[in-house]
Amino acid sequence: QLVEKNEQVLAEHARQRQQKKGPEIDEYKRQLLGSHKQDIAAHEQQLQEEMDKDMAAYREQAGKNFAQWFGSGAKHDQALLDRQEALEKEAAQKREAYRLQLLEAHAQDIANYEQELAEKNSREAAIDEKLLQKQLEEELVIYEKNDLIKEFRLVSCCKQALEDYTRAIGCDETYGAAYYDRGQFYYALKEYGPAAEDFQKALEINPNDPNARSMLQKLEAKQSGL
Repeated sequence: QLVEKNEQVLAEHARQRQQKKGPEIDEYKRQLLGSHKQDIAAHEQQLQEEMDKDMAAYREQAGKNFAQWFGSGAKHDQALLDRQEALEKEAAQKREAYRLQLLEAHAQDIANYEQELAEKNSREAAIDEKLLQKQLEEELVIYEKNDLIKEFRLVSCCKQALEDYTRAIGCDETYGAAYYDRGQFYYALKEYGPAAEDFQKALEINPNDPNARSMLQKLEAKQSGL
């Protein structure tokens, strides 16, 4: 149980580190782009100037060919809006392409950072495993000192009780309560076959015994894996 618990903890830590990896790399890329702040600002200015120049030329041409192109003011206004939207979309694509170009120039830097993260995660995983292994060993020592002693006492107590109830049943085979109680001790010892037989016998003697019926149902569920 302790090993399974530790494996679950290690798996959860690994999942959390993997979940953090993406945002950490994204943050590193933002830092790289931040170092090109002036270049990006200059590129933004260039895009804006190109867009303004293109829009001004389009307005001029539209004004000269108003009647021929549109025939009405509403169509003219919509055409200007469509042109503006198309230019902004094109600028956004160029802006993103420029950022990707800057990041590609730092491809080796990004690869090195990813490698550093992987090594860091590996070191942390090793530390986690070592700490959990130490904790496991400490818990096992405590279990050996305490729980095994308690379990030994419980087993001894159950075996003595089994002998007592067996003698009681030998004196009176119709003593349903003795079968039920002995079944409980078999159950505590995880001897489920004899326990089921005693609960069944108790139920045969007293068909209205809800406790014996309940224990039989509990055993059936355990045996079926529920």
